[in-house]
Amino acid sequence: MSAVCSSRRFGSGGDFEGSWVRATGPDTLARSPNFYVHCPARTDPTAAPPGSDSLMVLLPVANIQQILRSQEAERRRGSPLAGLAGSLSAAADAAVSGGGSSPSASSSSGGSGGEVDYRSLVAAGREAVLRSFAEAGMPDLKRHIVDELVIDPVEWRERYGLAHGAAFGLSHGLNQLSVFRPGISDKQVRGLYHVGASTRPGNGVPLAMISADLAVARVMQDVGAGVV
Repeated sequence: MSAVCSSRRFGSGGDFEGSWVRATGPDTLARSPNFYVHCPARTDPTAAPPGSDSLMVLLPVANIQQILRSQEAERRRGSPLAGLAGSLSAAADAAVSGGGSSPSASSSSGGSGGEVDYRSLVAAGREAVLRSFAEAGMPDLKRHIVDELVIDPVEWRERYGLAHGAAFGLSHGLNQLSVFRPGISDKQVRGLYHVGASTRPGNGVPLAMISADLAVARVMQDVGAGVV
């Protein structure tokens, strides 16, 4: 793992646009998707046993709502892909089990209006990540894996109550960027303030901390003005 520094982003592989597509299943996953890698043991030796290393891989995929909408669109078009969903999931069961992934990766859920099973996407994503490492000069990474833990959008939702399993909150489309995100002070409930990734200025640790600072300033301002 000497080729990987503390943090690094992989992706593209010659298909820049395709690498940014949020996959809804194995068939829509780019061959070289964008993903982020962090090696915490490089700055914190306690993050791995002596002589070992630990990796955190963040692979963006479609959230629960996006997958349900994609499945509904496929059904309306009468696509044969919808009928293959069960076969893909069954095949993925064997792939994930054989790959040593944690059972927590194989989660399915009754989301709003239907079930979402990420097992086939997890299996395909795992292979894409390992392939990217191999192409970057680390072909034997797979055989060095001792343990794995996978958290998919279903678990993000069930463990932390995140809507649709979207770990970073609202998306950053142009209509939800910066000042177009929900404001700090609620427009309908006096004394209610919003803070975090889904409000202004946006997601990510630095921006979420700025959001907290803005919220405190707004609360103090309103208290001083007798608003709350």
